[in-house]
Amino acid sequence: SRIILIFIIMKNPIEPSFKTERFSLSLIVLSLIAAFYFYPSFASGLAVHFDVDGNADRLMSGWLVSGLWPMIIILNYLMFLLFPYLKINRQESLALKEEWHKSKDLALSFLFITQIISSLILSGQDGILFWALPTLFILMIVVFCPTVSKVIKIRQETQA
Repeated sequence: SRIILIFIIMKNPIEPSFKTERFSLSLIVLSLIAAFYFYPSFASGLAVHFDVDGNADRLMSGWLVSGLWPMIIILNYLMFLLFPYLKINRQESLALKEEWHKSKDLALSFLFITQIISSLILSGQDGILFWALPTLFILMIVVFCPTVSKVIKIRQETQA
C-alpha cells in the first residue's frame, strides 16, 4: 500500500495524458476485440506440451490462449507507465519524454501485430497473413508521422 501511495503522490516525469496515451489505449482495446474475435475459431483445448510419442499431454483453454495477449499488452503498458517513477535523473526523463512515448507505442504495436499473427496461425486462418504487414506499416506511419513533421518544422524554423 505504501508503494501505491508513493505513485499517487509523486509526479510522473513523462506526464502521461489522454493525448499521449490514446494510441496505446486504442491498441489495448483492439487487442481485446481481437481476442474476442479469434476465440470462437480456437480449438476447445490447444496442445501446449507433448509426450515422447508425440501425443498431447497438456492442453490450454481457448479462453486463456485468446486472453493471454491482451494481458501481456496491458502489463507492458503498465510497465511503461510506472517505470519513469524509477528514474533518478528528472532532467533526463524530461528530455526523453517524446522518445519514451514513441518507444511505448512501438512496443505495444509490435505486441499487437504478434497477437494477430499468432491468432491467425492458431485459428487456422493463416491464409490471410498478408494483412499483418500492411497493418504494421499503417501503425508505424501513425507513430512516426507526427515526429517527422515536427523535425521538418524545426528545420524550417532554424533555416529561416
